[in-house]
Amino acid sequence: MFHYRGLDSDHGSSFLKWTADINGDGLPEIFLSLKKNHDEAVTAKQMPGWFVYIASTSGGGFTKCVGIQESGDSDDVIGVGVVPDIDPNCCFVGLVTEIGTHAIVTRQIDLPKNGVKVAYIYAYTVVGNHLKRTKLAQYNPDDGSNAIFDKYLNGGKRTVIATVQVDS
Repeated sequence: MFHYRGLDSDHGSSFLKWTADINGDGLPEIFLSLKKNHDEAVTAKQMPGWFVYIASTSGGGFTKCVGIQESGDSDDVIGVGVVPDIDPNCCFVGLVTEIGTHAIVTRQIDLPKNGVKVAYIYAYTVVGNHLKRTKLAQYNPDDGSNAIFDKYLNGGKRTVIATVQVDS
């Protein structure tokens, strides 16, 4: 068994890793996903999930994100163990004016078997030892452009994320 700061895998497994400063404090957070899980999600046309390690404000290490709180939930309601689904090829990291703080913005598209596609644009912010997810937009991507998508995720507005493979 290989243990990478709270993320277990079989020996010989590979991880994908990237960093981004979600909260704008100058200290990048670390994102990890088992390569096998990442590849399976992408093959199934789903967004990969990422374990997030939040940089300590003192610059002396990281705290594993304990889960995700949905916007509007009370402070004591956190989806423990839940990881964010983020497409590193379609995200933005920086100031999000709609919520007045730095965040990572990404889009998720639901493809129901019977029905209309639904796209959601979410912003993830750091709150202590967890992330908070705020829905910025919901729309049908087949209906054309969306103002929030155009503002943060269209072409040159995206943040370029480089994932690296880490072998155990």
